[in-house]
Order: sequence, then C-alpha cells, then structure tokens
Amino acid sequence: MKTRIEIETNYQKIISHLKNNQLKEAFDLIGLLLNGENLWTFADKKNELEDTYKTMLRYVVEGAPDPERKKFFNKLKISVLELTDALCERLLVLLADNYEYQEIGRHENKMRDSKQLANEYSVINIDENRTAYEKLIIEIFNRLWLTEKYSEAEYELMKNALSATAISAVMLHLMRIFDEKKIMFLLDVSENDTDEKNRCKAFVAIAFSLYKYDDRLKFYPNIVNRLNLASENPTWRADFVTAMLQIVRTKDTDAITKKLREKILPELQKIQSKIERKLSGDDDFMKNFSEENPEWQKKVKDIVEENKFSEKLMDEFHDMQKSGADVFMSSFAQLKNFSFFGSVCNWFLPFDIKHTELQKGFSTDAERNNINLVMQSGYLCDSDKYSFCFSLSQIPASQKEMLLPMMDADVDSLKEMGKEIKDSVSKKEILFSSCLQNIYRYYKIFGRKLHLPDIFSQSFNFHETYFASQIILSSDELMKFAEYYFANGHYGYALEIFEKIEQNAKDVDAEYYQKIGYCYQNLQNFVLALKNYERADLILPDNRWTLRRLAFCYRFTKQYDRALVCYQRLLSLIPDDLELTLNVGYCQMEMHLYDDAFTSFFKAEYTCPDNMKIIRAVAWCSFLCEKTEQAERYVTKMLALSPNAVDFMNAGHIKLSASKRREAIDFYKQSIKLNPKGAEGFFEEIQSDVSALKTCGKITDEELSLIMEQLKYEIVGN
Repeated sequence: MKTRIEIETNYQKIISHLKNNQLKEAFDLIGLLLNGENLWTFADKKNELEDTYKTMLRYVVEGAPDPERKKFFNKLKISVLELTDALCERLLVLLADNYEYQEIGRHENKMRDSKQLANEYSVINIDENRTAYEKLIIEIFNRLWLTEKYSEAEYELMKNALSATAISAVMLHLMRIFDEKKIMFLLDVSENDTDEKNRCKAFVAIAFSLYKYDDRLKFYPNIVNRLNLASENPTWRADFVTAMLQIVRTKDTDAITKKLREKILPELQKIQSKIERKLSGDDDFMKNFSEENPEWQKKVKDIVEENKFSEKLMDEFHDMQKSGADVFMSSFAQLKNFSFFGSVCNWFLPFDIKHTELQKGFSTDAERNNINLVMQSGYLCDSDKYSFCFSLSQIPASQKEMLLPMMDADVDSLKEMGKEIKDSVSKKEILFSSCLQNIYRYYKIFGRKLHLPDIFSQSFNFHETYFASQIILSSDELMKFAEYYFANGHYGYALEIFEKIEQNAKDVDAEYYQKIGYCYQNLQNFVLALKNYERADLILPDNRWTLRRLAFCYRFTKQYDRALVCYQRLLSLIPDDLELTLNVGYCQMEMHLYDDAFTSFFKAEYTCPDNMKIIRAVAWCSFLCEKTEQAERYVTKMLALSPNAVDFMNAGHIKLSASKRREAIDFYKQSIKLNPKGAEGFFEEIQSDVSALKTCGKITDEELSLIMEQLKYEIVGN
C-alpha cells in the first residue's frame, strides 16, 4: 500500500507534468500509483486515455489537419486530471491514515441514499419534529462530505437540500478533491440565493477552492468565464473581495491569540493604576526603527498619562474586534469538548437556541430568551455560541438563577456594544467573520487533534493568483489587501501590492512612497528604503516623519553626512528639540567633527544638565578626541546616575586612557556583572572598541591583551 507521502508527491508531479503538456510522464506516474493495487477500473481508464493520447500524437506526426486539436487536447488533460484526483482519493480512502478518510470508510455503505434524503428534506417540518430534522441535517451533511465521488444524486441533493451546513459540507469535500460542478453550484448560490448567510458561506467556499486549485483553472475555461461574468456585478465583486480579505485576516488568528494571551489580557488583569516603565538610553536610536507615520492613522488616540495604558489596551482590544479580528479563539478553544462537537456537522451549524441539545440546560422560555438576546450581540460565531450555552447549562441551578437576572440587566449594554461594532462594519462583514471563525475552529481545534490537513497553513496571497488576474482586481480592491498586510506587519506582501499598484498609477502621492520605503526598511533593504523615502521627500518636502526615516536609514548605512543634513533640516522645523540636537552631535562625532559635536552636546546640556544621554555623549566624545580630564569628569557624573553595562565599559576605557588601569579593571568587572551575557558578552562587545582604545587610549595590542587576561583571573576568583 502506498504511503501518504508517495501519493501526494506523485500527485503533485502529475499536476506539474500536465501543466507542461508532458502527458507521457503523467501516465507513467499514474501507472506507478496503480502498481500493486487491484484498482482495475482506474487502470482501464488510464489505458483508454493513454491510447487516445497516442492516437492524437500519431495524427500530429502524420501532419493531419485538426482544427479542434487544441480543444480536444485540453479535454484530454482535464480527463487525466480527474482520473488522478479520483485515483488518489481512492488510495487515501484505502490508506485511512486520518480521521476524515476513516470516516469515509466507516460510512461508505451505511449512509442513506441521496434521493431518499432529498425527499425527506422536502417534506419535513422542523416545528413538528425537531429531533428528526436535526438528525436529517447531519445525515445530509455526512452524505455531501463523505461521499467519495458524487453521482447525479449527490449533485441534486446539494441543490435541493440547500442550507448553511450543506454548503459547508460541499466546501469540505472540495478541500479533498476538485469538482467543477461544485464550484459552479457555489457560484450559483453566491449570485442568486436570498439568504445572506448562505451567500457568505458560498463566497468563502469559492475563495478557498479557487485558491487551492488556482494552478488548474486554466484547464477549466467555464469556471473562469463564469467568474468573470459574476464579477461584473459590483455587489458580487465587493462581497467576493470581502471574503478573500476576511480569510487573510483569519489566518492571523494565532498571532492575535498570542498577543491577547501574552500582552493585552495580563495587562488588563493588573491591579496597579500606574505602570512603571524602564527607560534606557541605549534604545533611543533603534526605537525609531519601527516608528510609524502618525498621519497614516487618522483616529489614533494620544496616550500621555501612564495610568491610561490599560485604557489603551482595552481600546486596542475593541479596535481588534471592530476590524474583524478573532479575539475569542483563546477563550473558547477550551470549551469544545462537549459531545455536541463530536459530530463534524455541528462545527458549522447555525446557532439555534431551540436546538434539542440546549433544551436540557435551560428549563424555561425566559431563560432561553435571555440567552438568545445575549447571543445576538454580534461578538460570537455560531460554534462559540453553542460552547457558551453548554458551559452555562452546567452551572448549578442556584447559581444560574442568580446569574441570569444579571445577564438580563446587561442585555441592553451588550446590545449597545454590539451595535457599536455593527455600526463600524457591515452586517455582511460580521457574517463573513462568523463563518470563517467556525471554519477556523474546526481546523485548528478538531482538525489539529485528529491530524487533518490545515487549510489555514496556506499563504492566501490572493493578489498573486491566476483567478485574481482574470477578474482584474482594481487598485482600490488591491489597496484593501495592501493596507491590511501593512498594518499587521506582513511587509513583503504589502510591498508586492504597493509596487503593483504604483506601476499602473498615474499619480502617486508622498504617503505611498513613505509606505513602500517603510516596507523595505522592515525587510532590511535600506538602499531601496532610502530611494523611496527620497521620492517622498521630493513630493512632500520637510515632512518630519520622512526626514526622521531618512536620517535613520542614512545612519544605519553609515552615511553620516546625509543623516546630518536630515537632522539639521528637522532642527530648523523643531528648534531646541533635545533628541534632534543629540542626533546632530552623534553624526558629527561619527564624522570626526569633534568641535562641532561638542557644540551640539553642550547646547543640549545647557537645556538639560543632568540628562544621562548627554553626559554619555560628552564623555565618549571627550575620550575620542583625547580630552582625558574632561572625559573623567563626565564619567564621574555618569556613574552618579544609573549606569548600565556599556557605561561601565566606557568608564573603563576612559580610565585606561588616563593610565589608571586598576580603576579600569574594576569598572570592567562592574560591566560584566550587568551584561546579560556576562563575561562572554563583555568580551564580544569590547572587540568593537579595540581600534578606539589603541588610537585614543594610547595602549598597545599586547598591553590590552594582558589587561584582559588579568581581568579574566579576577572574575574567576570572584
């Protein structure tokens, strides 16, 4: 029996050969998959298709005219593709190495006939026989999900028993095996169904399916033509873009969950009203690396007081909700162990407070009505609503009696909070979000436990797909993806789209080049970052943010003369700015313009005499230009404040230059104590100062080596 790796590897090779018109190699690999398997129907079909291909080749060699050859050849490739799909599906069913294929095997001869299910669905009354209806929905779901290869009966069932769960079953089947008819069915639903929830589920299923099978869509012109026709409708097009964008957002759920778990929730749980912040002068330069342009975010709040930090985090949590982020994954991931979720269908089931499984936990209509009102707040997906209700139903009756009235009192505020979110996003966006959260929970919780393939492991860079090129996403549509990627730190994807839009744009404003430059900067490509910041500066001169970015990148690439010009331009806009004055001095010091650097540093010191950053700068500049006595005076000032490991190291260097080697060694020992990596970190860092020690400290290589040896003895002794 073939292993999954063998099946999947050969499958991908066959697809690649078909794309390259190498059918001979494709047939050879199909033969390899069939070798040792008693799958005679597949073998016969393979031989039939190969004979047809050989006949076509013979006609080509003989030079026989055939105006229909191109169409015939494409149909032949489709037939080989579909044979490969069906063969690999059968081999995986026989292998049964994961839950889904085991379920196919278990249900293969036990499921009721599709026609029988369709007939029963057409006459059943949910109000008269809810239990039978719920059982039927699961049966229809399983039939559409677990049938290995659809017959006409299954195609009729998916149309005649159309529901949100049926669409989900069709999507799960498509994630296993390609089917043109199913995609056409989903396109029909997305265009014509009057139920918005069904339409949203269809859009999501279409987006997943087209992305998964993008490389084979060229073989299916009917799908592409139908897609082009649908995309001419502005409403359909907007909904499809929303579905794709929400998939991209949903992929980031793990990162959001981590942020909530490690940052926001712990901070909100703190009792303190004020937060201590430790400020280190060593971070002043690098902190500007990720400084975003404040003009990009029109509604960003200024948080000035330290005790507003928790409010900022709460606002961040609220903003994440409004943007469609899945903020409840971490909370509800632990609440999926109820037997209800043992049925795959129930992971996709629309919430219904009247579901028979919920009747056991809530004995009165008043209880059910209260819960139903809470469930309408717009926060939770269907799966989480069921989890919430099952959890609530397990609370002892006495506590539930106390809790429900409190919930009743909070219903109005919950509805108001839900309204605020709904006001900022459309109803459709909420439906898309809920639909995808259901899917995400299925794959990440149920699927992970049972080792199912995770569809969210894909990149979902829709802007690069063949089908997106066919419907021709507009600049405004592409910008939605670019802005999302940019705001969430996916700078590579954002850059691809920004540059794609730029190529087709007639006029590009400064902000555009700012963002392209910022992407390149975060991707560590400082040459192209500078190129785009310079373009932004030409379009919008003297923009403070652009000048800061230019100065940073010039300093990072050691172009200190250009960085100095930028800082001086900034100073002309913001006179007496302490940080800018210091940065001017740093650049002058790197350019060996020590007198100018002292002028800058002393100007800053006059304004802020006890500032640690200024004292450090003057001490080090004094050392570099061999003003030893002045350097020692500033070392004394520096050590009287809050020195760090680098301060003690610099103090040691200055004492060495003053021939006070005993004091130098003592300061080096203090530096080692404060260095996070201890002695190893100290000896790594001192290497970058060797040249300055030899030049300014007047010490030879041999002397420095011997002093370091003595230092090693002393730290071992301690």
